[in-house]
Amino acid sequence: MADLEQATTAPSPRRVSLDRPVLVSLLVFGLTAYALLFNPWGAGAGLSLLALAYVAGCSLAMAAFYGSDRHAGQEIALLAAIWAVGVAIWGVLFEFVLVIGSPMPHTAGSLLLAFWAAVFLFTPGFLLWQGLAYGTRLAWRRWVRHERIDLAAVHQPA
Repeated sequence: MADLEQATTAPSPRRVSLDRPVLVSLLVFGLTAYALLFNPWGAGAGLSLLALAYVAGCSLAMAAFYGSDRHAGQEIALLAAIWAVGVAIWGVLFEFVLVIGSPMPHTAGSLLLAFWAAVFLFTPGFLLWQGLAYGTRLAWRRWVRHERIDLAAVHQPA
């Protein structure tokens, strides 16, 4: 009997709902930017998979966040975390390029230089990606709301 009571009072697992406009806009602009900036077929399988995983993972995280109850502070923290992961990925890639591609020894200075390069080169692309996706979401939602209003006005009985 106790098992039955526990089963009926146990909290149900929370379903994660994804915000479709967020997911689609981030994926479209992220993958388009990736295809324009890099040659996906010539960049190497490792870099291609890393970039695709980053874009897909960030897009899913943002869509899940916008699909749930959210707060402004949490949104800023999520964007900062996504940005920091991107800077870390590019910093490590630049460090490999600096160390492997030059006779410069692997030092703390080379690591700092690589991460500064990542900050200055990744940040504009990140802001452009988020900005274009945000603008598309606003236009999409305005268009859907406008279409619903027009359809509601047409189907109202006189």
